[in-house]
Order: sequence, then C-alpha cells, then structure tokens
Amino acid sequence: MIATLTTHLWQSTFFAFAAGLLTFVFRKNRAQVRYWLWLSASLKFFVPFAVLVGLGSRLENTTTRQIATQITTAPAIAYTMEQFSGSLLPERLPPSVPSANAIRWIPLAIVGLWLCGFLVIALIRLQSWQRIRAAVLTSTPT
Repeated sequence: MIATLTTHLWQSTFFAFAAGLLTFVFRKNRAQVRYWLWLSASLKFFVPFAVLVGLGSRLENTTTRQIATQITTAPAIAYTMEQFSGSLLPERLPPSVPSANAIRWIPLAIVGLWLCGFLVIALIRLQSWQRIRAAVLTSTPT
C-alpha cells in the first residue's frame, strides 16, 4: 500500500512539475491553454496510472489472446539449451547489500517529505490569500 502511494505521489508531482514548465512555456498563449494544462495535472492526482493499467488489463479481448497464443506456440527461431555446471551467484551476499528491513523506511520518508512540501506551499498560499483579503476589506469603492 505504501509503495503504491509513493509511486502515485512521485508520478503526480512530476506531472505537476511538467505542467508548470509547460505553463511557463505557454505564458503568452491564451489562458484557456494554461487552464487545460493545470486541469490535466489536477486530474492526474485523482486517477493514478496503476488504476489505468489495471483497467486496461481487464479490457483485453479474446482476439488479442488468440494472437498472443499463436505467437508463443509457434516460435520463429529454434534454440538449444546447454547444461551449465557452476554457480552464477556468489556463495554469500557481499556485506554492502542492505537487508529488506533496512529499505522499508524509504517510501515512508518520501511520503513524509512530499507531505512537508505540500504543507509549506499550502501555508504560503493561505498567507497570500489573507493579505489579499485584508486589502479588499480595507479598500473603498471609487
């Protein structure tokens, strides 16, 4: 679950960064172009790529299965296997390879870092909004 969430967060963050760069590139175009760029980035946060991949695997029809079966049952190239005596792996792993338990904290750290960045940006936006609100409240109609 954490790995899926981490993957979704970094993909969405990358997508938002790409949308920001494209918005900068298209800054002299109409506002409608920039609107659609940011809308697509926002939709990416709601629809993870993993859901789209899962949906695509469910939509597989029988004709593609038949073609795949024909391809795999009739190989175009014949090959021979030879017996190999000897070990391809070393007797034991080198000491520099971390254990699986040592790597489990990395996805949590990535999610935590992303969450901190999100909170900082949200607080900056809130502060800007409060300044604008204060300016509007103290203004007088002309």
